[in-house]
Amino acid sequence: MKTRFIKYLCVLFIPLLFSFTSQDDTLHLHSDDKKLFYYHSEWYSCAKTGRDLLKNKKQLLHAIEWIDHSLDLDINTLNLEIKGDYYLKVGDLLSAIEQYKKALKVNSTQYCLEEDFKRIEKKLAKLNRKKE
Repeated sequence: MKTRFIKYLCVLFIPLLFSFTSQDDTLHLHSDDKKLFYYHSEWYSCAKTGRDLLKNKKQLLHAIEWIDHSLDLDINTLNLEIKGDYYLKVGDLLSAIEQYKKALKVNSTQYCLEEDFKRIEKKLAKLNRKKE
């Protein structure tokens, strides 16, 4: 009876032990499809959570908390763009423009590709037209 219980515990806890192995947090550029892989970075997880929460208007306060936490960990083009998206969602066009300008100024090419910068430039141009 005791040995069966011990075997049962081992079966349950061995996968748990392997889940704590260290992950390589470095960024890798996959040359085949030109995508950046940085999914193990904590700032990215926070930024992605914030971006996902932006889809629900009831979750906007939680979204900005996640976005700000991401910015506390690392200031880069991607999370500044997401903060601009937040301001756009709440209707603060001037703050959105400011965040998009910061995103382009930071120019963190290690996290973004050229099409990401073009997307931000389009958002900025559209907001500038709205502002006028």
